[in-house]
Amino acid sequence: MSKKQKAPPSGPSNAYLMSFGDTMTALLAFFIVLNSLAKEQTGANLHAGTGSFVSAVSSLGLPGNLSTEHSRKPVQFNEPSPYYQDTAREGEEDNSLRILDREREEFQRLLNELERFYEVESLPSTRAAVVFDVFQKLKPGEKPLASNGRRMLNRTRPMLSRPNYEIEVVVWATTPSKTAWLRAFDSAKKIVKQYSREVRLSDDMKKRLRPVARAWLFSDEKRPVMSVVVINRAKD
Repeated sequence: MSKKQKAPPSGPSNAYLMSFGDTMTALLAFFIVLNSLAKEQTGANLHAGTGSFVSAVSSLGLPGNLSTEHSRKPVQFNEPSPYYQDTAREGEEDNSLRILDREREEFQRLLNELERFYEVESLPSTRAAVVFDVFQKLKPGEKPLASNGRRMLNRTRPMLSRPNYEIEVVVWATTPSKTAWLRAFDSAKKIVKQYSREVRLSDDMKKRLRPVARAWLFSDEKRPVMSVVVINRAKD
């Protein structure tokens, strides 16, 4: 007795869809994890990566992008998403979306947060400034001011008798890090406190002798230990 023959396949097999679906799911999860670990979380990177897709959708007759006599977009959103500035789309005209500069917006948000906790006021514009660098190392302890730094402050001290002059004692951080900046600012405060006591500055002069800490960002130049900056403020 002959064996029963199998019927020939009626069409192509769709078994590959199982592995294809698993692969697409794994790729989606992988890119979601990468996006969650990114430093930038404002959505600008997503916009930059999907710029060509947005341009293609805008050129097609899809719902929500049809031009009508009443409105450019038939669908009305309560709070439209911000449109971040992109160099590839700067020349595009007739853009009704709101353009945001990320750096400017983040800086403005920082200023708004500072105003909530501190009294912030704008300084007068700077008319002129002179910088004197000191390379002598600071002394350890509560009195770090060295002889060269004291000599430089003595030379610039007469400027404090003029109301439109200020002096900044800048101590340069050894590395561009938060801990180094805090150590530099602590040294600058000690220098200002030490010098104010030694020369007996008035209260008005003490307000115009300010400690400052900054990071040295010039790799091709020798970093000074401290600097004395004489600033001439323009009075209104």
